[in-house]
Formats: sequence, structure tokens, C-alpha cells
Amino acid sequence: PSFLNDGRSYLFALSRSELAPLLNGDVPGPLSPQQLNLVDASVTAQIPGFFGYQAVEVIGEQVYLLAQGSLNNSPRSYLVSGSLSAELTSLTLDPGKLVELPAQPVNASRPYRSLLANADTLVALPELAGLNTNSAPLALRYDLGLSALGSLPLTGIEYPLSDVSHPDSNGRFWALNRWLPGEPGGLAGLDPLALLYGEGVTHQVFDQVERLAAFQVTPGGVVLAASAPVQLELSARGPRDWQGLAEFGDQGFLLAGNQSGVILAFLGSIEEN
Repeated sequence: PSFLNDGRSYLFALSRSELAPLLNGDVPGPLSPQQLNLVDASVTAQIPGFFGYQAVEVIGEQVYLLAQGSLNNSPRSYLVSGSLSAELTSLTLDPGKLVELPAQPVNASRPYRSLLANADTLVALPELAGLNTNSAPLALRYDLGLSALGSLPLTGIEYPLSDVSHPDSNGRFWALNRWLPGEPGGLAGLDPLALLYGEGVTHQVFDQVERLAAFQVTPGGVVLAASAPVQLELSARGPRDWQGLAEFGDQGFLLAGNQSGVILAFLGSIEEN
């Protein structure tokens, strides 16, 4: 958030009222985002090797973020909360609301990347949850005051998870499941989802993986839903490093990532089979 190098931190926001007419083709782009001040210095000072923020969830005026640091070259993940100003011009993080997430029992070398707000519970999901990288992945649960509520087993899935959508009333959500050549989490052959549902045309040609996988929160754990993954059409220009996912009403999803610069994309509504 401090990338402007002016000694301050910022977030940038696009309103639904601006996005809707653009996506409907009623107005031309580009859009100019609103700039929000991020008051976080008293929080980042407590995080060794602070690197940045990996995920965000907004519940009313409260905002919850996953922060990442590093200690002795080992990633550390933290859950922090703050509040939005009434005029939506700033977000102030609470230095007294900062908890470190325990490392995954099998793989402590990768951070948590996704944050899920399910009812009145926050669920943190690890980046790596595949058999070859984390054979016993866990989803960590916290209440809205950041008190730990234990963990749930997470159904293993190959390739990194980088973000999740907001769950529906039944606890069902979509996860960004992507992999770039050279990253941890790669496979020599097809993964179980590809073996079960097949690969799209471009996924048969290129090495990278760019897809959405459906999950379900149940009392016994966070499990894969019985739905085919949504495979994005891969680009001949090279891999797209998708990092952010958000549902846009019932119209579809917004995705944020990098491909020779920051990109914002829209994925229309999903027809399941």
C-alpha cells in the first residue's frame, strides 16, 4: 500500500455504481478509482519483515485483512482488523487487533492467502493445499473479535489458492486456483480435477493453470463441491498471475492480476454442469 513512496499508505476503490454501466457497455472506460488513506503504521511496525496484505473481507464498517511478514526467511501470516470512516475516505487498522496465524502443520514455508467471511466467522485458507505440498491442510477459524475458534480440515487441491469469493447462504464459494511455471505446487502430470473433468482447449496447450474451483463450508470441513472447475481461456501473451476475486452481484466475477502490468477482468455468470 505504500508503493507511491510518499510516506503514506493507500487503498483504491471502484464503486459498483461505476462498474455496472461500464460492464454493460453503457459508458466507455477507463474508470478513475477513489483513493482511500490506509492508516496502518502502528500495525505494520509489529510485523517482522512486513511484506504487504494478501486478502481482505469487509463486514459492515469493519475490515479484516491478512498481512504477511517474514522472520528468518520464513513467511508469517497475521490477521488484523480495522474500521472504515463514515465518509469512506480512510481505513484505520487497530494495533490491538493483530493475531499471528499458526503455520500449517505440514508446510510452514508458504503463507495464508485467502480470507473467507462465513456468517459470523472468519476462515483463513493456506496458499498450498495439494497432496505434494501440504498433505493435511487446515482452514483456521476466528470470530469477528479475532479470537481463535479452532480449525477445519480442508480438502486438498493441487496448485496454489490465491483468493476466494464471498460464500452464499449455504456456505458455497469459488476459489482462484492458479499456477505459473516455476512456482511451487506444480505437477508432472494432470491433477485430480483435470482427470475428473478434463482440460479445456488452451489448458491442453499451455503449462500454466488459471481456473476457479468450487468449495463448500460444512460442519466437518471445507470441501470441494461437486462442480466442474471453471477454466479460463489462457493467453498466448503468457501467464496471468490472478490474485484477487470478487463476485459482482449475480452478473459474474471480477478478477485482478498481473500480466506485464496490473489487469482487472470480468468473468460472466457461470453455468454449472
